[in-house]
Amino acid sequence: MIDYNIIFGLILITVVIIGYLNGATTELIKVIRLYLPFVVVYFIGGPISRIVYNLNFIKQLFQNVKFMQNLPYRNTIVMLLCSIIIYFVSYIIIRIITSIIKNILIKEVI
Repeated sequence: MIDYNIIFGLILITVVIIGYLNGATTELIKVIRLYLPFVVVYFIGGPISRIVYNLNFIKQLFQNVKFMQNLPYRNTIVMLLCSIIIYFVSYIIIRIITSIIKNILIKEVI
């Protein structure tokens, strides 16, 4: 399991330094965009990768494709791919939501 506390700490330190220079609202949106996908991967990544690994399609893929039959660390590869896909999908969804909220906030300020 990946230790996300180190990643969270590094991102937080970077955001605090940049936030001091740029502004709080834009940095808050950046924090939300960076932190929430990691939180989603942390809580949902394991169960989704177990579901994906138990799908008949994946089992047949590992049985039928020749180089995948003797592939070591199959579970790790499936877990890593699922985590990467979940991160990018959740990042895109969060980015869309925060851009809508940012546009609403800009309209209210003006």
